[in-house]
Parts: sequence; C-alpha cells; structure tokens
Amino acid sequence: MAGPRLQRHALCMCGSGRALAECCLPWEEAFRRLAARLAAFSASRELRRLAARAGELFWKSDVAKGAAPGRGAGGDACFNEWFLHDYVAPKRVGPLLGEFADAAAGLSLREEQLLFAMLVTPTRAFQIMEPPGPRGMPV
Repeated sequence: MAGPRLQRHALCMCGSGRALAECCLPWEEAFRRLAARLAAFSASRELRRLAARAGELFWKSDVAKGAAPGRGAGGDACFNEWFLHDYVAPKRVGPLLGEFADAAAGLSLREEQLLFAMLVTPTRAFQIMEPPGPRGMPV
C-alpha cells in the first residue's frame, strides 16, 4: 500500500518555509539510493557467508542461559546495522561499511556526504563483543 503522495512544491515538513523539492526531499532521495546500494552490497555471496558467522556472535551475546534469542524485525535491523558498522571479519582490516565506502563509485555529492556521516558518527548505543571468556567480555 502506497503512503500519502508528496507534493514537491508544498512547504517542507521540517518547517524551513522552503518547498519540499528544494529542502529535504533531495536528501531523502539520496538516502534511499544509498540504502539500496548498501542492501545490494550486503546481499553479495561473500557477505552473506560472513553474516552467518557474525550472527552466531550477535544473537548469542545477550541471551541468558537456556533462553532463546529474540529475533524480529527490530532485532534484524540492529544486527544489520552492527554487521556493517562494527563487525570486523577475520582477515579483514576494518568494518564492512569502510569496505563499501572504498569500493563505491558513482555516488552523488549528497550520497557521499551521507556515507561520510555514517562513517564518522556513532549511531548506536550498544556494542556487541565476544562471549565472556579468555578473549573478551561483554560491555
């Protein structure tokens, strides 16, 4: 079902007093294009294999003994965000979002600015580490 139709020349909803097409709409469109590119990057065969390994760490890190991990739309979104921003796979130098940024070509100026903001701005209030043991402890 489609949402309400936006009037490009109506006043922007942010309250700037400018037309939507001249204010926030170009940023929204750039974000959607960047999100689609990130989704395609995440869907590659190699990253799906890495996601399976990372999922074991993510879903078991905060589960009490004997409890089943809670999976749902919100949990999957948190996993995807953590997977791209924080997970450093074995034999890799940094997070996967950095690899995406290095390989991305043909981004518009707004898409580049959004990607840069994603790289330098912490967007999460959580951190997943390995289960307690000789190699680390949850924070």
